[in-house]
Amino acid sequence: LNRIRSKFTGAIQEFQSVERDFKSKFKERAVRQYKIVKPDATPEEIREVTSGDLGTGTIFAEATLASSNRYAETRSAYRRLRSVRRA
Repeated sequence: LNRIRSKFTGAIQEFQSVERDFKSKFKERAVRQYKIVKPDATPEEIREVTSGDLGTGTIFAEATLASSNRYAETRSAYRRLRSVRRA
């Protein structure tokens, strides 16, 4: 029984170690992604992004969506301006 308990405890400790490493690497990746998306991010913004549930790689998806929305808004404003100039 002691041998089984020892193996079980060892397995739990190994799992916890692997889990800590994974979370650390995932957080580092999230920080890198956020810095790519927003190079001028403050340490507070980065801490806010990485303090909560990191999700599954949504940083790039959200940035892409925001970028495409800004592009659409800019394009629309440009077209309105062009139509006003023509009139």
